[in-house]
Amino acid sequence: MRLTTALALAALAPILVAETPAAKPNLADRLQQYYRPAKGGSAAADAGHGRIVTVQRAGIVSVPNSDNDLAYLDVCPTVYRAGEIRQSAGVFCTEFLKKADKSLGVSEKAFVTGVQLNQTADKITLRLATCEPCKANQTLLRSNVVFEFPKGYLSRADADETIRAIDSVLTAEPQPDPPAPKVGPTTPPAESAPAPQVPIAAPPAAAAAPVSGTPTLKKGQTIEDVQRLLGSPQVIVDLGAKLVYTYPNAASQEWRCVKRSFNRK
Repeated sequence: MRLTTALALAALAPILVAETPAAKPNLADRLQQYYRPAKGGSAAADAGHGRIVTVQRAGIVSVPNSDNDLAYLDVCPTVYRAGEIRQSAGVFCTEFLKKADKSLGVSEKAFVTGVQLNQTADKITLRLATCEPCKANQTLLRSNVVFEFPKGYLSRADADETIRAIDSVLTAEPQPDPPAPKVGPTTPPAESAPAPQVPIAAPPAAAAAPVSGTPTLKKGQTIEDVQRLLGSPQVIVDLGAKLVYTYPNAASQEWRCVKRSFNRK
């Protein structure tokens, strides 16, 4: 079968390849990554797991950590809407608020025990826990804050922009750097019998390096002659009827190989 190969020697222009941007995490995942809700909610055991937030607005209701009070808190959370802290309305919640005589003060710290996203209703709920202060045998207090956004906002909102809105009420403390891995003393390996020698296959032959000096291509040279003069091509384009070898920063000439011998075109 006759082999026709064209070797194009032309300077290559830089090729710009647009990188596909990494997909951003959705809002629900971003909230979980940012606040890292504590599991269980025990102040002694879990305060280091949920992210610590600092209260920036007064009026967030707190109740003791009991099943009865928590049930009321789920129905009558503190609401942040249109830039203001509000209390849940209704007769039931009004009676509840008469008994709930505690609230988080400005600059008080709490840790996040839960994050709930409701995109349909455009609401994000943060569940908080704190104590006065967090010491042994202190009463754990709970709070729920519902952030209400304009209709349709959360379906198109940027996750970081949404978190900044929450930070204006409950500012998350910077995350600490992870602890450095412990490095113990290095123990020298015990001496052992030498491993049996395993035959190693010879590495593949390296591509021919270009000959020093100014390479000169002549009529009748083979593909091997060209590779010995110029080295391995940067690009090989298989066009079916011919094979194009491209070298960077080369003079603009074209050569054709017929029966593996190069002839000037």
